[in-house]
Amino acid sequence: MKKSFFLRFAAAALCLIILFAASACSDATEHTYWKITKKTAGDNNLEYFAFVDVEGASSSNVIDEIWVNLSGFEAKTVTINLAFATSITPTTYYSRISQTIDGLLASDAEGWVKVVSGVSIRYEFCLVTLQDGVHFNEIVFLSGDKKPFNAVVASAGERNPDNPSSKREYDLDAASLAEKGSPDYYLADKITDEKHSFNYSKVSALYEKAVEKYN
Repeated sequence: MKKSFFLRFAAAALCLIILFAASACSDATEHTYWKITKKTAGDNNLEYFAFVDVEGASSSNVIDEIWVNLSGFEAKTVTINLAFATSITPTTYYSRISQTIDGLLASDAEGWVKVVSGVSIRYEFCLVTLQDGVHFNEIVFLSGDKKPFNAVVASAGERNPDNPSSKREYDLDAASLAEKGSPDYYLADKITDEKHSFNYSKVSALYEKAVEKYN
């Protein structure tokens, strides 16, 4: 009798452990990412670009902070470059930003890294470029009250940085239907698909803790 009770108790305890483990796994965020693989174009690294429309950004509603979520680093660091413009076909760029991101720090913050804050950018269109291999999961633009702008990838592709006219744009409509990691599209249009679930308090806490650890 005692043995039977013990076996039933042990089975129940095992079930609870499995349930808790499954719950913990389901809480992990799985991002749909733009897979960037470092490649060369002649003697230079190929440059990947995404042109993002930050809808609603203006002189009366400026961009105050920018966050990215990165994983799958091919090297220890990744450098991300941002430049802002007033139209989708710009001839001039403003508010240029370049940030080198440490892969270990990003990993400890569940991928989230603050690129810049307190910038007061009023331009609606943002050109994102990078050359390092990484899984680009998300980019989030925040207003002064820490609310995300509605951002949409208008175009994306790759080019030789010494010959911008050589760029190859991805077919973003086809990208939406392609498998994750497709060699032709890499789902570049998905880097703005989680902005409305962005939890500023949680992400900031994760990032600050990681910064304390590595600084």
